[in-house]
Order: sequence, then C-alpha cells, then structure tokens
Amino acid sequence: MGEIADLIIDGQQCDLCGCHFKGPNADKPKANPKDPDPYWGHGHPATCWDCWKELTWDEKKSHARAIVPTYGY
Repeated sequence: MGEIADLIIDGQQCDLCGCHFKGPNADKPKANPKDPDPYWGHGHPATCWDCWKELTWDEKKSHARAIVPTYGY
C-alpha cells in the first residue's frame, strides 16, 4: 500500500484511478535494469485525461491535469 501512495504522490499514477502515466521510454524494451523507468513522474499528484473529463468545474480546481497519456489498461 505504501508503494502505491508514493507513486500517486510522485505523479506516476493517476490520483483517482491509479493508471500509470507513459514515460518517454515506454515503448522501448529495458535492456539494462538501470535504464530509466518507463513511467512518467509529474513530481506532484496528477489526474489522468479520462478522469479529468469526469470532474466538475469545482473539482478541477483541486486537481492537476496530467501532461502525458496513461497506458490505458
């Protein structure tokens, strides 16, 4: 549970649905375990584009919209 919370706080997962955000290396296979993570970290909690569409105007004031798409599981 603590790992998921850390990912949400760092903005690697949507703060509402938990989907992972695609990083710049998302489509490349990891040849080396030390390669950058395929997830994007916003540095703050972020809401994915699908969840953003569902929020009301007032709810959007307390959320930050993501700047990259999700994997869309």
